[in-house]
Order: sequence, then C-alpha cells, then structure tokens
Amino acid sequence: MLIAPDRLQVLSGVDGVSPDLGGREIVVRGIIDGYLVDEFRKRIILFDYKTDAIRDGEDTDAWAKLLHDDYFQQQALYAEALGQAYPDYTVAERWLVGLAGHRLIDVSE
Repeated sequence: MLIAPDRLQVLSGVDGVSPDLGGREIVVRGIIDGYLVDEFRKRIILFDYKTDAIRDGEDTDAWAKLLHDDYFQQQALYAEALGQAYPDYTVAERWLVGLAGHRLIDVSE
C-alpha cells in the first residue's frame, strides 16, 4: 500500500483518564506510533509497532495471539483518544506491527 506522506501522522501523545475494573479512574499515558487519516472516507487506521520477542519454543501464531491479548486494551484507548481528536472520523482499523514475527496483527476487535 502506498501512503501519501501528508496523510500519515506519527508519534502522537495520549493522555487521558480511563476507568479500571474496580470503577476507579486511572491515568493513561502513551505514544501512538502512527495513524493514517483518510479524509475521503472520514476514517482512521491506527498502527503501533511492537518489538516483543518470540520466546523459545513459541510459534508465531501463539506469539501473535499473545500480542493481540496483551495490547488490545491499549489500542482501544488509543482509538478512543483519536476519536476525541477527530470527532467526525471513525477509527476503522487498529493494527500491531509485530517486528519479531514479521506480522500485522489486527486488534480492531
């Protein structure tokens, strides 16, 4: 996929407050590695690089599932922050770029 440089956004800070499982509020701070703003369709594609190593004896499918499960909530919070920054847009896709396993991992759902 070719992406026009003016459509790609990188290294956006996220600060916010999110409820934890006990009903308390927790402060969330992070860096979104990048996102693509599709102005024509009014949608955003979020991506985040992950350098987590594949453990000895672990296959790449198990590793990808572990990354999905470990970072799903983080990506949901990033999507929420982008939704606030771009209220007329939908965060349509969320991806982890798993560098060790050379995988794109869909964390949209």
